[in-house]
Amino acid sequence: MKMTFTIHKETIINILVWLICFGLSFAIQSFGLTDQGTAFLWLYCLAIGIPFIINLVKLFLTTNITVPLLFGGLCFVMYGVTLLIAWGATQLLDVNFAVAFQLITLGQVLTYKP
Repeated sequence: MKMTFTIHKETIINILVWLICFGLSFAIQSFGLTDQGTAFLWLYCLAIGIPFIINLVKLFLTTNITVPLLFGGLCFVMYGVTLLIAWGATQLLDVNFAVAFQLITLGQVLTYKP
């Protein structure tokens, strides 16, 4: 049995977005604006949120209203669960919220299958 290994374009983009946010968060920390974890949290939410809002507006303009509302609601729930899991990890494991969020999003990016 021959095993094949393929990496999808979306997976590579997700990994690159995560790495860029991770690197920029250290740059923001070095300027003394905020700590690295908080900078990563805001950068990652913006990097995911801005394209999401643009695509949601495109859906509103091209389809009926049901599809964008379902898509938006599903994505909102998905990111809400991610934040809830990160908060739960801070309570159970006594770790920083931002560190837990970084590790959880890294796991999501590495296990992403389009």
